[in-house]
Amino acid sequence: MKKINLTVLLLFIAFSSNAQKGFRVEASIGPTLGDSSDFYSLTLQGNVYYYWNSSENINIGLTSGALVFLGDKEDGFECVGCSVDDYEPELWIPLAVSGRASLSKKISLGLDTGYAFLIHTFDEGSGFYLRPVINYSLKEKLGLVCSFINISDNGYNAATVNLGINIGF
Repeated sequence: MKKINLTVLLLFIAFSSNAQKGFRVEASIGPTLGDSSDFYSLTLQGNVYYYWNSSENINIGLTSGALVFLGDKEDGFECVGCSVDDYEPELWIPLAVSGRASLSKKISLGLDTGYAFLIHTFDEGSGFYLRPVINYSLKEKLGLVCSFINISDNGYNAATVNLGINIGF
């Protein structure tokens, strides 16, 4: 619980310092990869960002959100304590530094890097969070986002490729 409170405090400080100048939200969906694909088939992600302009083409900020792994177990795996035949959803809460660099008016590249905290019924953990991003601007405040997400937790890699939208305010 202390980890979530720290996340909320850092985001509050970031948002209150500049009155939503660089506030963005994002939602995405995608298939699982890596070790997590043995247990889950789909991910849903929602993030909140706050950016500061560090130069004309570069923005740096903070991000947090939720990444949920969902799906049925595959043959040959047994989930002890799970309900029916489904694995309990796996929820990761990332807290990261985020950077975006505009290559043109339509395309930007970015990287979110930090730490993600596992909130799960039967397990707890945390791991290094890495998320490279490509953003294509559809309009001034609306973008299409493609990203790869990898969370490394003591030899276990929760990974996904996601496609979604990013909205600025």
